[in-house]
Amino acid sequence: MEQKPLTLLVIGLVAGGLVGFGGGFAVYNNQIVDLKGVLTDVQLQYVTLSGQYQVLSTQKDALQNDYSRLSAQNKSLGANYNQLQSTYGQLQSNYGQLQTNYGSLKGFLGVLTNDVVSLNQTFYQDGFLPKAFTRTLSSVEIGKVTSLTSSIDKTEPIPLSAYSKIYLYVSSFVTYANQVNYPYLQIGYSTINGTKHVSGFLVNYHEVYYRTPSETIQYHEGNVVDQAVLQYAIMINYQQNIKKISQDMYLGVMDFQDGTHASAVFVPSSNNQITIFDTAGHYMTHDLNEVSSKIAASELGTYYNYYNSQGKTIGKFTLYKINGVDGSVSKTVQGSLSDMIAFFSS
Repeated sequence: MEQKPLTLLVIGLVAGGLVGFGGGFAVYNNQIVDLKGVLTDVQLQYVTLSGQYQVLSTQKDALQNDYSRLSAQNKSLGANYNQLQSTYGQLQSNYGQLQTNYGSLKGFLGVLTNDVVSLNQTFYQDGFLPKAFTRTLSSVEIGKVTSLTSSIDKTEPIPLSAYSKIYLYVSSFVTYANQVNYPYLQIGYSTINGTKHVSGFLVNYHEVYYRTPSETIQYHEGNVVDQAVLQYAIMINYQQNIKKISQDMYLGVMDFQDGTHASAVFVPSSNNQITIFDTAGHYMTHDLNEVSSKIAASELGTYYNYYNSQGKTIGKFTLYKINGVDGSVSKTVQGSLSDMIAFFSS
C-alpha cells in the first residue's frame, strides 16, 4: 500500500516526459523538413551552378584558345609592322632620291627642249623662207660685202646705174647651184606640270639651203634666191655706205606651176614705175640695152611673159620687205600678177 504513490509518480513522470518530448520532436521535425527544403534548393542551385560552371569553363577554354591565337597573330603583325616600317623608311629614302633625280631630269629636259627648238629654228633659218632672210640679210651679213660693194660701184653716183653694175657682177660671177638636202625637225611635245617639253622628233629633209651673201661669194654659186639675196645685200650696202640714201626695195620669190622658183629684186620709182633685177633668170628691166624704169603694169606683164615664153608659168608672187638694219621681214604681196600690179601701181 505504501509503494503505490511511488509507482504512480513514476508513471506520471514518464507520461509527462513523453508528453514534453513529443512537443519537442514536433518542433525539430518541422526544422528538419525546412532544412531538407533548403538542402533541396541548395542542391538545385548547385546543379545549376555546376552547369553554368561547365559552360563558363568551356567558354574560358575557347577564350584561352582565341587569346593564344590572337597573341600569335599579334606577334606576327608586330613583326610585319616592324618590317613595313623598315620598308617605309627605305621607300621614303628612295622617294627623296627620286624627287632629286626628277628635278635634275626635268631641268635637263628643259635644257634639251630649248636646244632642240633652237636647233630647229636654225634649220628653218637655213632652209625656209622668210626665216632665212633674218640670217642671210642681217646687218652683219650685209656688212660683209662692204669691200665688194666699193670695188663694184664706189664712184657711181646714180643708184640705178650702180644696181645695174651689181646685177652684171652677180650674173657673171655666180653660177646656178643645185639644191641640196637640208634637215629640219618634226617635233612632238608633251606637257609636264603645265610646262611644254619636247617628247621626241623626226628628222626630215628639205631640198634647199639658203646661203649668206658671203657664202655665195666664197663658193661662186647659189640657187635663185641666193643670187637675189647677194644682189639685194650689195644694193643695200651701196645705199648705206656709199650713197647714204634709203630707197625702197623688195625681194620677190616667184613660184612656177612646175614646182620650181625664180627670185628677183624689185625697185620702185616715181610715177608707178619699177626696175626688176633677176640675176639667176638673166632678166633686167632695160631700154636700148641700158637699165631703166618702166610702168609697173607693163613691166610686170613683160616679166611674166619672159618666163611664160620658156614654158614656165608663174603661179604665185611673194614679195618681201626686208629691213637692212635688223633683218626683220614683212610680207607685202602674196598672190597673182594682178596683185603685184595693184601693189606697185598704188
